[in-house]
Formats: sequence, C-alpha cells, structure tokens
Amino acid sequence: MNAPEDAVRRGAAEVPAPVLDALLGAAVVIVIAIGVATNLTSPTGPTVGAYLFAVFFGALLMFRRRFPLPVLIITALGMCAYYTLDYPAIGLALPMGAALFSAAEKGLTLAAALTGLAMIVLSIVFQLQEGVNPVALLGFELLSTAALMAAAIALGDGVRSRRELRRLGDLRERDARIQAERERAEERLALSRELHDDLGHSLSVIALHAASAEEAVADDPESARGSLRNVRRAASEALRQLRGTVKVLRRTDEPVPTAPEATLAELDRIVGTLREAGIDVTQRISAPELPGGVSAVAYRIVQEATTNVIKHAAARHVTIDVHADGPVLRIEVTDDGIGAGESQAGRSFRSGQGIRGMAERAAALGGTLGVRSESAGTTVSAALPLDEEGP
Repeated sequence: MNAPEDAVRRGAAEVPAPVLDALLGAAVVIVIAIGVATNLTSPTGPTVGAYLFAVFFGALLMFRRRFPLPVLIITALGMCAYYTLDYPAIGLALPMGAALFSAAEKGLTLAAALTGLAMIVLSIVFQLQEGVNPVALLGFELLSTAALMAAAIALGDGVRSRRELRRLGDLRERDARIQAERERAEERLALSRELHDDLGHSLSVIALHAASAEEAVADDPESARGSLRNVRRAASEALRQLRGTVKVLRRTDEPVPTAPEATLAELDRIVGTLREAGIDVTQRISAPELPGGVSAVAYRIVQEATTNVIKHAAARHVTIDVHADGPVLRIEVTDDGIGAGESQAGRSFRSGQGIRGMAERAAALGGTLGVRSESAGTTVSAALPLDEEGP
C-alpha cells in the first residue's frame, strides 16, 4: 500500500461511523428537499409532509449499519407512501440509493437487487396508469434510474468485497507471522536441545576426567596424563560442536539447516565414554532396522541419561537396554549410583533441562518417558512408537 492511500484509509478510520452516517443522511435530506422545492408541477406542491418525508429518509440512514435490511424495506415502503400522497416527484434513485448501497455492503446484494427491481416495476406501472408517455418513461428515465440504482448496489458490493479481501489478507499475514514465529521457536528449541545434549555430555566428561587427573597427579602421573588427554579430546569435541552451532546461528538469510543426527549405530561412543570414566557398562541392544528419527531420539535419550549418571550418580555400573517390543521401541538406562532423593545434585537432575529435553524428544514422536529414582540407583525408561508418526 502506498503512502497516500494509507493516509486516506487512516483518515477515514478516524472519523466515527455515526458522524459519516449523519453526514450522508443530511446530504439525502438536502437533495430531496431541493427536489421537492423545485418541482412546481405536483398537485400538492411543496408541503410540510413532503419535507418531513425527506427528513425521514435521511434519518433512516443512521440505522443502516446495524439494520441494513429493515432500512431497505422501510425506505421502499416509505417511497410507496410518498407517491401515494401525490407529493412532488423526487425519483427513485436518490432516496433508495443509500439504502441499496448499505444492504449490498452488508452482503445483502440479492435482496437489494430484488427490492430495486420491484420498485422500478411499481414505478412503471403507476406512471403508465397516470398517462405518462411510455416512450419517455421506458427510455431515458427508466435507464437512468436503473443505472443509478445498479451503481449503488455495485458500489456497496465492491466495498464489501474489498473489505473481505483486506480482512483475508490480514488473516493470512497474521497466520504467516504466527507460523514464522512458531518455526523460529522450534528452531531455537532444537538448537537448545542440541547444545544441552552435546555440550552437556562433553563438559561432564571433562569435569570427570579433570577430577581424576587432580586426584592422580601426585601418585599416578601416567593415569593423570591419560585423564588430561581425555579432557583435551572432550574439550576439542565441545569446541567443534559450539563452533558449528554458532555458525548456524549466524546464518540470518537462510533457514536453519538440520544437522545429521547421531543414531544408535554410534552408541559405542557413549559406552566408550562411560568406560573411560571407570564405569562398567552392560549393553543389550536388539533393535535392527529402526526409522532414522526413532534411532536419533533413542540415541539422545541414552546420551542424556548416561550424562546424568556421570554428573550426579557416582555409579559403578550402568545397564543400557534397547529393544523392539512389537510396534514400540523400549529404552531403559539403569545405574547403581546415588538416587535422586539422596542429594541436592540428584534433585536438580530430576528437575533439570535434561529430563525435560528427553521428555520433549519422546513426546515429539508420540512416545513417553519416565524416571524412577531410589536410594540404590536411577532408571530412565522410554517407549517410542516405531511408526514415527508422532502425536
């Protein structure tokens, strides 16, 4: 929309509707009154009754927005009464035009057209009975009256159509904006999950091996050096992941690409990390031919569950059980460490972002996730539908 058109629309919107209707009604009163005063051929002449009808027709327009159909019908009946009383001729187009426009503007185009047609037919019949020249009546007068009334109906319908198109355009724009915001929110959520899962795992490994190196530096230098190598490797991996995420976030001119997800085929990386941390691992994996999305979510759940073991549980043994149970993939990660009720760290584990992220990933596929924590350890279990349709 250009600036002048926008300014005109804002200016029109600032004028209250009753004021516009009052101005239109006043214009109708003035024009009809002029027609009454200048028509000297009427048997009755310009009388008070004729002027009162002019005021009546103008006053009706104050109700045209709320009651378009009654205003149209009452105007038509008023015209019939006016001419029955032999008041000066004022035509049909002017008194009926505003009512026809208002009805069409409110979507009553058919009613407006039928009413206008009925009034023209009645006018022709009565004037022919009064001896009016049929040639003159059915020629210029009929054509001009019909054209003006049709123009009023067309104008009202056009205003309604443009309003509907603007409203539809506004709705589409709003829907597009909401969809874009939803997509951005989903992208931010996906990135936050990736950062939490990958960096959280790497940093937990760094913290664990740094603590091991600190304890072994005096008594077992070789073990301390091995722990420091693990720290360096985990730190390099964390930096690589962080650089990749920052690179994605800086791409403001294109959609956020979806990075390839790790799957259960790479579960050995998690198992290796646990064993390097001195945790014994038993894994039972029986889930061939998994859909890519299910396999990726399963990997992330196992990764986050074992990250929490490293961070909070002080466990010596972890069991990872992943198997297909009919149409469902069941995942269970159990440790023998400190339960969630035994420490502040355990309580933060149960209420932290990791559990929430695992639950969100499972729910996205229509699955469920549960956490059972006791004094003798914690079990994270999940059930993922293998059809990957989601909720």
